[in-house]
Amino acid sequence: MPNVLYRWDFETGDTQGWILGSYTSLDSGSALQGTYSLKYDKKADGTHDDIVAYIDGIDLSTANKPMIVFIVRVNMVQRDIADVNVGVEVLQDGSALQSTYMWICPYTSTGGEVTRRFVAVKLNVAGESNLTIRIRVRWVGSRYYSDISRINVYIDQIHIIDGGDREYDISVLALNNIDRTITYSIPEAERALPSGVARFSVTLATPLHPLSESSDIFTYTAVTDQGSASITSTDGTYKHTSSIVTPSTSPSFINELRVRVYPKTAGTNYYAYDETVAVTFWSTTWDLLVVYVFHVAITVNPYSPTYATAMVNTTYGSTWSGQREFTVKVHAHSFSTRLSIRFVVGSSSDVSSGYIKLEVFNDDYSVKYGESSIDLTTGATSGSVISNLPVDTTLKFRISWSFSCVSNVTIESRPIFIVD
Repeated sequence: MPNVLYRWDFETGDTQGWILGSYTSLDSGSALQGTYSLKYDKKADGTHDDIVAYIDGIDLSTANKPMIVFIVRVNMVQRDIADVNVGVEVLQDGSALQSTYMWICPYTSTGGEVTRRFVAVKLNVAGESNLTIRIRVRWVGSRYYSDISRINVYIDQIHIIDGGDREYDISVLALNNIDRTITYSIPEAERALPSGVARFSVTLATPLHPLSESSDIFTYTAVTDQGSASITSTDGTYKHTSSIVTPSTSPSFINELRVRVYPKTAGTNYYAYDETVAVTFWSTTWDLLVVYVFHVAITVNPYSPTYATAMVNTTYGSTWSGQREFTVKVHAHSFSTRLSIRFVVGSSSDVSSGYIKLEVFNDDYSVKYGESSIDLTTGATSGSVISNLPVDTTLKFRISWSFSCVSNVTIESRPIFIVD
C-alpha cells in the first residue's frame, strides 16, 4: 500500500473534518462503499460550479510526490445533463495554488447512473503546509419541457498519498502525423499484485491531455493478466479516467503500460509535456491496495531535423573535408548521442586515411559537451557515446569530415539519439 498521509472514509458517521458545501450532505444510502458517503444533490438549469466539500489544515511539508485519490459516482437523476467535471483545488492562506478539473462523463438525455470512477490528481504543492483542499463539481443542466436537470455526485474513500508503491519514468518521442505506440514492461520482480485485488483503473492524474483533446490522440492502457483498462484523449466516454474494470478472476500481475501518441495539430512546432498516469487497484470493499505511478515525458517534434545526414562524395586521389551544423532540442529524462556512418558506395578499404566526427556544443559554442569520432580506415560504423547531454536545452551539433580515398566513396553519416 502506498504511503497514505490522510484517509477519510466517513464510516464514523461524521464528516471527519470536511466542511460540506451548500448542496452536500453526509449520506447513509451506501451509494459507494460502507455506510456513509458525501452526496452532492442539486436541481437546476444552466452552468454550475459548486464546492462539494473542503478541508483546512492539510500538511504536506514532508511530502515529495503528493496525490489525492478518491471514488466518485455520478447519477443523473433527471435528464439533459452535459459535461460533468470533478475538480480539486488547493489554497494556502486564501490564495489559490492549484485548480485541476477531470472530465468524468458526457451528455445524457435520459438520466440514470452514468459512471463510477476512481479519480487520482497530482498535487503540485509538495513541501507546503496550512493547505485547504476543495473538491468541486462543474456541470451543465438544460431545461426541456417540464423537466429540470438534477444531479447527484457521491464522493468516498478520499486518500492523500505520497507517491505510488512503484514509480517509473518513460520518455516518448513523437512526430506530427505519426502514429506511435510504445510499451513499458513492468520489471518482472515488480509485477505481482497483493491478494484481494478486485477492481482497477487507469487515470490521467495531470489532465488535460496535451494539445487538442478532440483531434490529437494520447492513449494510456494498463495491462494486467486479467484484462486491461484504457483512456484516450478523443474518447467521448473515458477521457481522463477509465471505466472500473472488475474481472471475474482477481488479477495477480500488472504487466505493462502502453502509451500511444498520435499528434495531428502540432505542425512543425516543438512541444514538451510531463504527464503523470496512475493505475490504482482496489479490493471488493473499495479499499485502496496498491498504486503504480508512471511519469511520462512526451516530446512532439523533439529535434530538428529528424535526422542529420552529411553526404560526402570523393574521387580517386582526392582529399575531402567539410562540415555541417544543425540545432537539436530534446525533451526527455536523459539524452545521449553517438555518430553512426554507412558506406553507400565503397567501403573502408577504399579509404587511405581520414575520419568523420560529431561534436556537441551549447547554443553559442562556448561549451563543448563531447565528441564521437570514427576512423574511416577501421571498418567501424559507430563512434563513442556522448552521455548526459542537457535536455530542454538548445544544442548545436557539428558533423565534420576529412579523408582521402583510392576510389569513389559515398558515406552517409548521422547522429543516433539515445533517449531514456
